[in-house]
Amino acid sequence: MEAAIPVVMFNGILDSHVDLGGAVGELYERLNRALFRALDKRTFICLSMVKVALSSRRLTVANGGCPYPYLYRAAAGTVEEIEVISYPLGVSLQSTYQPAELDLADGDCVVLLSDGIIEATTEEGEIFGYDRVLEVVRHGCTMNLTAAELLEHVLAAVQTFSGGHSQTDDQTIVVLKVQ
Repeated sequence: MEAAIPVVMFNGILDSHVDLGGAVGELYERLNRALFRALDKRTFICLSMVKVALSSRRLTVANGGCPYPYLYRAAAGTVEEIEVISYPLGVSLQSTYQPAELDLADGDCVVLLSDGIIEATTEEGEIFGYDRVLEVVRHGCTMNLTAAELLEHVLAAVQTFSGGHSQTDDQTIVVLKVQ
């Protein structure tokens, strides 16, 4: 319940600030100021956001405290992290948010995920980790999985790794694939 109240508050703040329009970086800075004033000092919001211009295939990525999104480049068969460095929303009034902008091509894939995927553990306490996530994403993309299949591929790999060990954090994944 303690976490639910800030999420409900954030949902309303996000909705009203998106309606104001503007660039993604400006939106993040407005959200940060509003949350800094509204949340207690122990609470903050982690948020990744992408904006896709469908006609130009231009991707804008903003991040506030989440793991870096992964970008699979189909032409090269490689996966890279989209390094967008920023504090979570509501931590500091001085935080700035500079989104990354990238061009996408056929077959490229963007994977956003929560830290619950990276921090999934075995019964012995071994974590899934960034390297495994990168490899699972790369493998799924080279198999030319659909976005839905890639999402299931990553979740299945985490489940297999953890051996059914119950997790203590959410496991959220969003997959965008260019076709």
